[in-house]
Amino acid sequence: MLFTRLLKPARSLDASERAELDALRESNAVMTALLAAATRLAAGVSSDDVVLRICESVVGATSRVRLAWFWVGSPDATELRPMISAGPAKAYAGKLVITKNAITRFGPAFRALLSNHAEVTRVFALAPYAPWRDTARQYGLEVAIALPLRMPDPSRRGLLVFYADDRDYFERVGLAPFEAFARFSEVALAQSAARFALATEAQTDALTGLPNRRALADQLDLEFRQSSDASRALSVLVIDVDHFKSINDSFGHDNGDRVLKAIARAIGRTLRRGDSVGRWGGEEFVVVLPQSPATEGAAIAERIRGRVERLQPALDDGRRAKVTVSIGVASLPAPTDSAAELLRDADRALLAAKRAGRNRVVGAAFQEVKTRPGPLTIS
Repeated sequence: MLFTRLLKPARSLDASERAELDALRESNAVMTALLAAATRLAAGVSSDDVVLRICESVVGATSRVRLAWFWVGSPDATELRPMISAGPAKAYAGKLVITKNAITRFGPAFRALLSNHAEVTRVFALAPYAPWRDTARQYGLEVAIALPLRMPDPSRRGLLVFYADDRDYFERVGLAPFEAFARFSEVALAQSAARFALATEAQTDALTGLPNRRALADQLDLEFRQSSDASRALSVLVIDVDHFKSINDSFGHDNGDRVLKAIARAIGRTLRRGDSVGRWGGEEFVVVLPQSPATEGAAIAERIRGRVERLQPALDDGRRAKVTVSIGVASLPAPTDSAAELLRDADRALLAAKRAGRNRVVGAAFQEVKTRPGPLTIS
């Protein structure tokens, strides 16, 4: 008799119990997706990668969530366009533009930005908001939840929006798993922003704000490889401030720093879009000019030289310092096997300019450049 009872099949669940079990499974799926997203976020991923992986984690965990999208912008924005999206209804997000008006201001996105709380709104076929009528019919989306995000930049706000194909989905599953995703998103975005800031700081010269030696060396290597592969021209300038020690000795190191910053700005304003300049060290700067043959490189170098000569940066006591620079130029195509060798050619040309009397441009053939260039396109 006992054996018979043990073999007796378990009773079937009624409708309410099945609904409760289904809701529990959905909640577990979303929370599992949250854990998976946390483990997949590598230390070096960008903010866009962070958000994309979060969106993909949710829509990949459950078939009921059909779309996830992300937006970031001003809290006072009057137009919202999804920047990142994932899910079977991704095409809808790709063309979605929510302009703030008498109807959309009551929608979940703008309400969430205003209230700073999660907002759930049902999507129905007769909605006054036309895009919702289309998406309800085409994708079967029946409910949306918008979750406001605090961004690392306090002047910005973010939104994480999920759509499901069951009008009672967020009521049954609960808001907690999705709010947990929102909080995780905030932490992940803040960490990504901190990593980016550290990486930028590690590649930036603290005095001038220009790329430092390491960053510019990487840029030069990249441009050299691309120019060599495509047989394109490339010019490199090595710029040294003439008699800089005497500037420090005469006016003090603070004024010496003022002079360097003024020269850095002058060089940057002379370059074109796509050109690069960095502080190589001390009073020396390096400029990388992609797709620029020797004649063009020399013309830009002469323009820099003349601009610095006219600069006369202001000192802290109101006086103005007269400064000049010497510039060495080296260019591809040339019998050069590496970016380092091209840079050495430009450095040797710089030494020739120094020996010839300073305040001049000398090419890698150790000939002084006498060009007086016409107007150049300035970015």
